Amino acid sequence: MTPAPRAGAMAAITATTDFHSALHRAPDLLTTLHRARPTSLIVDSGDFFEGPYYPVTGGAVEERILTELYDVIAPGNHGWPHYTGPLRGLTVCANVIDPSTNTPFFRPLHLAELSGRMVAVTAVIGPNAFASIAPDLRAGQRVTDPARALHQLYDQHHQDVDAWVLLSHHGYRRDRDLASRCPFLDLVLSGHCHSADTGPEEVGTTTLVKAPEFGRGVATARLQPGRWTAAVEPAASLPLPTELEWVTAAISTAEMSLNETVGRPSGFWKNRAFSSEELLRHVAARLRRQTGLGVTLNTSAVTPRVLGDVLTRRELISLVPYDNRLLHTSPSAASGRGAFQDGDFLVIDVPAQRVPLLTTDYLAQQYAATYLYTATLSQVVLEELTEGGEE
Repeated sequence: MTPAPRAGAMAAITATTDFHSALHRAPDLLTTLHRARPTSLIVDSGDFFEGPYYPVTGGAVEERILTELYDVIAPGNHGWPHYTGPLRGLTVCANVIDPSTNTPFFRPLHLAELSGRMVAVTAVIGPNAFASIAPDLRAGQRVTDPARALHQLYDQHHQDVDAWVLLSHHGYRRDRDLASRCPFLDLVLSGHCHSADTGPEEVGTTTLVKAPEFGRGVATARLQPGRWTAAVEPAASLPLPTELEWVTAAISTAEMSLNETVGRPSGFWKNRAFSSEELLRHVAARLRRQTGLGVTLNTSAVTPRVLGDVLTRRELISLVPYDNRLLHTSPSAASGRGAFQDGDFLVIDVPAQRVPLLTTDYLAQQYAATYLYTATLSQVVLEELTEGGEE
């Protein structure tokens, strides 16, 4: 899925980040990118997948958008199998390594001519972001220090390159430090953090900027004599070009699926407020009864809402936004209340003896070995909401 090199006088880079399958904003965003494309390199800093429409698209619509409109992308921790699979040719990353060969797993560099200068576009993923990918999905890859990887790349190619651009899935504040450690970087297009910080700002001689998340807009950077200028802009509200009208049809199909009824909440759960912890403690108890295993779940896996008489697929996705996979783990010293993830409270139902656990793929990095359970978290949540109640 690597696009053919584009001819034409490109003078800018137009970037997105953390789209998270927000297809309801795709028409405006894609119109903006289509208008920029004749004179811009189109890039993304990761996490294009896994959001409100992903459970019904499976990423197919998102893959087509990236393939038809983008020139180069960074991998994100969400949707990792898309980057390592169908989109691997479109993806660059300097610090994910294939341990069997000790070489970059992705192509580390994309070269493009902008304003008559040779520009190297590379990418990194932060170690924290990489660690949040389920171990079975990142098997056969390891991550290295971003700054060290970038210095090695610079040493190999600086004689052939006039300017260095980084697509970073590391977080805006961490990118400030990265720019300080890699002063040869001319432009950093940040992603991953979902922070209010967007820039642009100057870190030494490096311009740092982040596009708005969820398809709300783009970051545009232009190569001027001796420096980059950057701006953050909202997506344009204009008619979708004819060649992209397939997106509207895809969104309509997804909307119909999202509006389908998937169940009726039991009397215990409907028409009242409940917390993430309350719901997940019931889910953990259900899993414990069904499997005899211990259960460890993170409260961030659920965003509670008041439920009415019927539950649609859209509401279930809103309730369990990332539909974490459930994984079996081996007994581990990480079991118990010592296993915290960035301050995220864990719902724990663990027997006294050391037994295998069920946990979410978000937390699976805490354990040495994992394999898939038969159901996802949303399936068990749906079962609890429609059949469960006060124990």
